[in-house]
Formats: sequence, structure tokens, C-alpha cells
Amino acid sequence: MEAWRKEESAKIDFAPDSSFLDRFVGTYKNPLYGTIRIFVDAKQGAVLDAGEWTSSLGRKKEKDGLEKLVTTTAAWLGMELALKGPEGNVTLVLNDGEQTVLFEPVSDGK
Repeated sequence: MEAWRKEESAKIDFAPDSSFLDRFVGTYKNPLYGTIRIFVDAKQGAVLDAGEWTSSLGRKKEKDGLEKLVTTTAAWLGMELALKGPEGNVTLVLNDGEQTVLFEPVSDGK
């Protein structure tokens, strides 16, 4: 388990640049799991706010080149968030290793 954790941690950029993060910033909603928000804080960097808990975020690059966000706070370490869909109609996909949950973007007017 420890070897796997080190291997996975080596794939993570714990301070991704804003050009990568800007694609993810926003508010997303799932009918069962509620609302989550991704934002960039000057002190904390990228943050996932799920209401009852928050986590710092990093960038994880897979061997196939796919780049995604990954939670980096100890209690929530390893949940992956990827964007899916054409530009302008993006869905956030959260994968915690056991299940995959789709979050739809919430428009500014809602």
C-alpha cells in the first residue's frame, strides 16, 4: 500500500498553475450529493469545497496524458476530478476509487 501511495503521489503537482485550474473553477451540482465548488485561494491554492468538508487540490497526470484534479488533503487524499464533454457543456466527474459521480455545472444565473 505504501509503495502504491508513493507512486501515485509522484504523479501529483501540488501547486498547479492557473491556466490548468481555470478550466475547473466553478460550482457543480449532483442531485444526490449536492453542490461542490472549486476555487483558487491566494493562500491555499486550489480548493474543493463540498460544504461539510474541503480539500486542497493538485494536478495529476496519467501515463496516457490525461490531466485531472486530485484531492491532496490527508482525510480526502486521492479523489480524482476530471472534465468530460465538449467545451461549454462540461461535466465534472468525481472518482473516489469506489464510485464515479457526475456533477453538472451550475450557471451563474442559478
